[in-house]
Amino acid sequence: MPPAGVELARHVDLGFGGPGGFYTDSAYDMGADPQFHNIPHTAPTATIAFTLEGEGVQTLDDESWAIDNLKLISNP
Repeated sequence: MPPAGVELARHVDLGFGGPGGFYTDSAYDMGADPQFHNIPHTAPTATIAFTLEGEGVQTLDDESWAIDNLKLISNP
């Protein structure tokens, strides 16, 4: 369960294509999740990987996801 303010919508129709029903769309504000704040980093570059995994996740030919408005901010 994400922290308060992170989950914006769960199992609602946000207008994306699909079969509908219970497994519709969900949206999250990852910037509101404290685990993504102030990640220690000292190298000149960084690699950020998003991984889709967890209980109940099916193979990727039956799942989909997207990232919108991604912003990375470097604090000196």
